[in-house]
Amino acid sequence: MKKAVYLISVIAAFLLSACGSGDNQLVKDIDGNTYTVVRIGYQEWLVENLKVTHYNDGTPIAYAPSTSDWMAADSLINGAWCVYDFDGDSSNALTANSYVTNGALYNYYAVKSGKLAPEGWRVATEDDWSLLQAYITYNRWNYDESHSGNKVAKAMTDSQYWVDNSDDGVGDIGTKNTYMDKNNISGFSAMPAGDRRPNGDYVFQGEQTFWWTSTQLEGVDNFAYAKGLSNTEAELIGLSCKMGFGFSVRCVRDIKWEESE
Repeated sequence: MKKAVYLISVIAAFLLSACGSGDNQLVKDIDGNTYTVVRIGYQEWLVENLKVTHYNDGTPIAYAPSTSDWMAADSLINGAWCVYDFDGDSSNALTANSYVTNGALYNYYAVKSGKLAPEGWRVATEDDWSLLQAYITYNRWNYDESHSGNKVAKAMTDSQYWVDNSDDGVGDIGTKNTYMDKNNISGFSAMPAGDRRPNGDYVFQGEQTFWWTSTQLEGVDNFAYAKGLSNTEAELIGLSCKMGFGFSVRCVRDIKWEESE
């Protein structure tokens, strides 16, 4: 209950902030990969998914390209990364188109290490994502400009990289010829990176993307929360998944009040 009251108070203060805008900062991870930054309310988000292959203390993250490698990492509770539908060596993985465009996929054990994010940043928590969604909604960036409800998907991505979808509602990402003025209005720039299942299968690149949060399910050893977007949905999706899934990762940091005045 205390956590819920605290989060409500934080959201209230957060929504009183000035509108978000990109600040053109550049951030480097321990491997030298460069990320741009977007300010959305009193948060700053990395615009790209993480690409790091070493923890921020310099320790290598296990590379798990094959099905057997990926399943072994899950069985042994080891952090691992891979590149969507790529089975070559790690040096070539870093030049694969999916890695360059969408970043790496990580199992949750890599996130759980607490050592993925660049210095001064963190893997976004469940609460961080709630604040992001609240800010987009408050600013009427929902596709229909409503002031409530979860209709934020278009505001979080440019539809050009997503598979067309003409069968569902007009506000989903894949319905590209409607509400085009809302496409990526937040600057979050989500990419349809797809994901990897615990059995090693790669699925849904071009159609969906999921990001691990750093928040685990209470009382459940091997599940954690994730957020995602789909070309058939108008909302930011929330779900809990086994830690053996391979998802993208986004990092965030708070802006100090005095920095934004």
